[in-house]
Amino acid sequence: MEAFVVRNVIMYAVVAAILLVAGFGIFNIVSTITHEKARDIAIMKSLGFSRSDMQRMFVIEGVAIGAAGSFLGWALGFALTYALAPSASSSTPAGRK
Repeated sequence: MEAFVVRNVIMYAVVAAILLVAGFGIFNIVSTITHEKARDIAIMKSLGFSRSDMQRMFVIEGVAIGAAGSFLGWALGFALTYALAPSASSSTPAGRK
């Protein structure tokens, strides 16, 4: 039983490390995008865009990117499931069909 406890501790430590690295990666991406958007916002302000116009543009952009990512993720997941389904069904236990 003690081996399972050690295995769980190692597993949770690895997952925690992965989540920490992923968190730093997400922070890096968000801070980079924010820095890039500051220049875009300055250009839009100089062209006379209102705050609500800029906010609307960034929300629409975010929704479009999120929808495209969701669709591509769904399509990739569906394709992988469809591609791997025959190999999973061929490895059924003996005696079952």
